[in-house]
Amino acid sequence: MPTPATPGLRVRSEGAGPSGGARQPWACSGGVDRAARQGVEYLAAHATDAVKVWLIRNDAVDPAALASIVVAAGAAARERGVPLIVHATGLGEAKSALRAGARLLVHSVDDQPVDDEFLALAKQADVIYCPTLTVLEGYRRVYEALATGLAALGLALAAE
Repeated sequence: MPTPATPGLRVRSEGAGPSGGARQPWACSGGVDRAARQGVEYLAAHATDAVKVWLIRNDAVDPAALASIVVAAGAAARERGVPLIVHATGLGEAKSALRAGARLLVHSVDDQPVDDEFLALAKQADVIYCPTLTVLEGYRRVYEALATGLAALGLALAAE
């Protein structure tokens, strides 16, 4: 979940990040387009295969500001020949991602049914839409494992 310092945007890739380790997010603060571009530039300089932007609704941030961020990240990614992947579960955010040049939308739009405009944008962009079919079930199983101590048992067995 974004914090006030990271209103809806995290740019990340495998094997590159501020600390040099895998799966490290590059968080952009303040909804600043420049920060989004800098995040993409950082990842591109570290030979990333793609850039992922978390475009998540946040009542504290104007939707137009979120759209502006993903547009800036998308432009920077295009300039560097790096595909843009966007985590956008809201219909408005998903449309913004498509307009910004997303090549892959991860997770399902879940706040309302997709509409004709979304379908037209997705078709025009030839985007890959990767719905989340089982993530909630996975979270439930992790919670149950933690609650019953099975997770600790699994960790102990893995350490042997």
